[in-house]
Amino acid sequence: MTEALKDRLRTAAIAIPIILLLIFGGGVFGIALMVTLAAVVGTDEFLNLAGHGGDGTERLLLKLWGGVIASSFICPSPAMPAAMLALGVIGFVMAEALGKGNSPELIAKASRVGMAWLMVPYFLGHAVLVGRFGATALIYLMIVVMIGDTAAYFVGSKFGKRRLAPTISPKKSIEGSLGGLAGSVICGLAFMPLLPEGITAMQALVIAVMLNIAGQVGDLVESALKRSAGVKDSGDLLPGHGGVLDRLDSFIPTAPIFAAILMSLAG
Repeated sequence: MTEALKDRLRTAAIAIPIILLLIFGGGVFGIALMVTLAAVVGTDEFLNLAGHGGDGTERLLLKLWGGVIASSFICPSPAMPAAMLALGVIGFVMAEALGKGNSPELIAKASRVGMAWLMVPYFLGHAVLVGRFGATALIYLMIVVMIGDTAAYFVGSKFGKRRLAPTISPKKSIEGSLGGLAGSVICGLAFMPLLPEGITAMQALVIAVMLNIAGQVGDLVESALKRSAGVKDSGDLLPGHGGVLDRLDSFIPTAPIFAAILMSLAG
């Protein structure tokens, strides 16, 4: 067993019980806390990938506002997260304009910050909405996405020949992608009892397909960002895994999609 694999297993052994405790023991508030913490760290990692500088105080405020956006999903009003996102972007633009004048970098900086808040806390925050349908609904999402990732890795490692997106992630193969899709579909049907009542087998199959495709796209998007930044991992917080975004890249697009599906079918 390699040292990297040992690090991955040790990290998982610590993280998984904490995650399950927050989900099942803390309910929606536990999920919100978990997502908020991930959003704070993930926002900082995204800004690093995007090449956003800024002094220590600015970066701290940007990270904390990412946490505000994520935690706002606990509010009864469904418009609150979008309001916090909009308020943050407007506030950042005003602060930059007042503090540094008409800088030609203003639009680029505002775009990086806005994208960081959109793709990390806003997208991930939808996991709180998923949790409103029960802890098992969030577990279902995690299982479908994680098993899909794992199946893609093993199938691709053994049978992968045709590259899926060589300019973005040379190691990913079409065979691995199809294997991951099959893994998600099998789990999506096998773990149907975790879904809210009333969802049919055909609906569960379509859900699993949609989640897997979205997860694979999210993985490729993060790979493109890391390749653009010239780094292997988004961070080093999780030994053997890299950064928070390295672990959550597949969940970032799937959380809002799954939340929308559940609100449509079981809301």
